[in-house]
Amino acid sequence: MKQKKGVCFASKLSTTILVFAIVYAVFCLTNAFAEAKFVMKGGTSVSEKVWHNILAEKWAEMITERSNGEVEVQSNCCAVLGSDNEMGEKTMMGGLQWYYTSTSNLARFIKEMFAFELPYLVQDLDDNYKVFYENGSLGGPITEVVQEQLAKKNLHLLWVSGANFRATINSKGEIKVPKDTEGIKLRVTASAVEREDVASWGGSPVPMAYGEVYTALQQGTIDGLGIGLAEAYPMKFYEVCKYAVKNHYNAYAPVILVNLEYWNKLPEEYQKLIRQASDDIVKWGSERMPTEYNEFYEKELEKAGMQIYTPTEEEMKIWRDTTINAVWPQFVGKDISQEWLDLWKQRLGR
Repeated sequence: MKQKKGVCFASKLSTTILVFAIVYAVFCLTNAFAEAKFVMKGGTSVSEKVWHNILAEKWAEMITERSNGEVEVQSNCCAVLGSDNEMGEKTMMGGLQWYYTSTSNLARFIKEMFAFELPYLVQDLDDNYKVFYENGSLGGPITEVVQEQLAKKNLHLLWVSGANFRATINSKGEIKVPKDTEGIKLRVTASAVEREDVASWGGSPVPMAYGEVYTALQQGTIDGLGIGLAEAYPMKFYEVCKYAVKNHYNAYAPVILVNLEYWNKLPEEYQKLIRQASDDIVKWGSERMPTEYNEFYEKELEKAGMQIYTPTEEEMKIWRDTTINAVWPQFVGKDISQEWLDLWKQRLGR
């Protein structure tokens, strides 16, 4: 059957319009990416649903949106760009523009952050704001000193989130006070302070890489470890550890560092925008972490069969006194000066 000219023309017109639409869409998409005047590539070493990564991704979105795409912050999770240490090296060298690490890791090469390692110095979610912030913005005497030391490594601090705390989980039985850990083998990191924390209670510290922990718990090589309860759930430690005590002996928090040379080359308007977004993400996180993250995962752990014990005020005093009296004298005056510790205590109001 012979096709009508009108139908043929309409078909060709539709095809032409479709092709034009595709070309136009590609053109617009290309231009949208081309609008980014500055690209900040970086990431975290933790899994997608861990709070530290949630904060980093939200922060990246804030900056990209507020700059209308002129500053594009790329955030990669799950150690895609390497471990904390590897990303740190890349950021110092300029291979990455920023990276996430924890206060504990930062303390290993910035001695001024060693105070974070001392048990029970930082005791509250808001303590970090007292130490590192002034009038709602990153700053103050401690931050200034830390920035000076970071600058020597071509790094610049953008934000320090609210503190989270390690609890002690184990497979042997309920722990209420330090003496209950006697004979229990607890995994620790390479931190000398953490080893002494466990030893001061009467437990047996076992240094071990984090990736080996689950199997070691299954095999009985260790009986437990110190970990934030919200991090224990994604790792499924509830399958091998049925007991937890919220002794909160060690504080840790995510920090974001940027390559200093890159930072100094950014126009002031973008620096101001990034600083504001950095201050805002810390506030955003502090309002949500207790309920949307910590409490949520604690309930999930309990549903999965973990018994979580919250020490009484008297029991917490025993934890603090036992650990502080045994551990602090070993490091104050050596790894951290008394003067520097006093400044931290002053900022904390203690």
